[in-house]
Amino acid sequence: MVPEDFRAGARNKKIDSVIVSRYGLVVAGSDKGDIYLWQLNYYEFKKRLPQCFKQLYSFKNHTKNLQCMEFSPNGKFLLTGSVDGTAKVWKLDKGQIEDEKLVVTLE
Repeated sequence: MVPEDFRAGARNKKIDSVIVSRYGLVVAGSDKGDIYLWQLNYYEFKKRLPQCFKQLYSFKNHTKNLQCMEFSPNGKFLLTGSVDGTAKVWKLDKGQIEDEKLVVTLE
């Protein structure tokens, strides 16, 4: 799945928030609580090549809209906030997020 898969009507998903890290990671949060993580190849992106995004991970951990996301200054953590009333801190390991990488859930 690449960001183009989210164009209008493509998958019945709506992206509510997107963030790009200085390390080339792109994270998108959907209206269903899904989190998508891609690695952006800047040189292919500059040439407008469709393979410039490589999906690294996707999962659902929030139960409602994902409204805000932020990378830590060192790029090792991702913070997510949802209208389900939770905020979560994820540890990034080589650009991967895994359920067991959930550091803390704040309610």
